[in-house]
Amino acid sequence: MTSTGTLKSVVFTSSKTGNFIGTEYRTFGDLGGELQYNYMNDFPHTLLPDHLTLLLKANMSSNGQLYKELDQYIYKRKDLYELVRINFSEVNQFGAVGKLIKSIGWMGFRDKISALYLNYMWNGNYASAQDPTFLNDVLSLETFVSQNCVQNYSRGFLLGMYLKGAEVSGCDLDTSLRVKNIVNDTELKGMLRAMGSRVIKIDWLILQLMHFRAYLGFSALVSMLNRACSYAEIFGELSMDQREELTINMLAYGASINETNIFIDRPV
Repeated sequence: MTSTGTLKSVVFTSSKTGNFIGTEYRTFGDLGGELQYNYMNDFPHTLLPDHLTLLLKANMSSNGQLYKELDQYIYKRKDLYELVRINFSEVNQFGAVGKLIKSIGWMGFRDKISALYLNYMWNGNYASAQDPTFLNDVLSLETFVSQNCVQNYSRGFLLGMYLKGAEVSGCDLDTSLRVKNIVNDTELKGMLRAMGSRVIKIDWLILQLMHFRAYLGFSALVSMLNRACSYAEIFGELSMDQREELTINMLAYGASINETNIFIDRPV
């Protein structure tokens, strides 16, 4: 959507802490009304492997049961095991993966296997040289949301895998959803900083905030957040078309990461 008018800057701060949230550059038409940018492109269904998304959604504390049994988790999934056996030098000639986990740990395994999957989404095979910038973008998004994430979960990384996977697969992503644009989004960073709290499902929170901002405008959304408005109250401000688009996009994301309980649990 394009428009013409007068560009003005407005500074926003948190009503609770007084901290700077962001500066919005708003375009006003000839009659003084703010011109709204109130839609987003449809989300794609990115084919992420279930055995990877399950790990990225889980609590991978070194004291947790799943972490302790990660080698058995790999053994029980033949396609994952074969990918690991062929591409990880830490696996010995007999295919034992116990050494792998001890050598590179969960984070090292996560990053390497994810890079292989991104490479496959890019050019259709695992064998060719990998572009390191793909994984670097995912890691930069994880760093961007780190202050609002519960430790030992990889939900920010999971969101990065979804978005970067969509990019390298050639999907038509909304410009604001490209990973490099998100990590430079000062408005989003300001909102997360002002909220202050840590959540497990940071990926859902970010996607919802970006939709609400696109629909309502940054100033209106910040005002509602400062008033501690509930999800239902914010959702109630949307038009029927916007509600439908938001729901469809969240369904696409949920299907991509194999997570549907978000639609029956309380909203983030």
